[in-house]
Amino acid sequence: MPMKELPGNAAEARRTEQWQRKLLPFMIWGIVVMGIIFFTTSLFQLWYFHSKVDFYQTDLQPVFETFERRDSSAVYQWNLQYLYLKTGAMLEQNVIARRYHQANSAMLARIWTRYLGFVTGMILTLVGAIFVLGKLR
Repeated sequence: MPMKELPGNAAEARRTEQWQRKLLPFMIWGIVVMGIIFFTTSLFQLWYFHSKVDFYQTDLQPVFETFERRDSSAVYQWNLQYLYLKTGAMLEQNVIARRYHQANSAMLARIWTRYLGFVTGMILTLVGAIFVLGKLR
């Protein structure tokens, strides 16, 4: 059996509907602006994190060239022990650079995930606040 609306309830419903119509543009623009802010800050942060994960590599080649130039005889270039040492040092240099790059990538991926979680939560909170202020049911 439907309830009969009281005159006070009808007036309140009319005021709520007027309030919601006045607030509708703000709600729409609020959601649009927050979406734009979310995507622009996310793109900027992604670019920033990507620029920080560079492949830094120390170059030992100039050190070996300086050492080889000191002695003009080509003894070092054909000494197998020296070539073994030089090859090992160059490979170790590459391994260390790759380890640091992988560690930086993993760390920045964790930071990126936490950042996205925080921003998503803030956007959802603000959208919820807009709906609460708009008295939507």
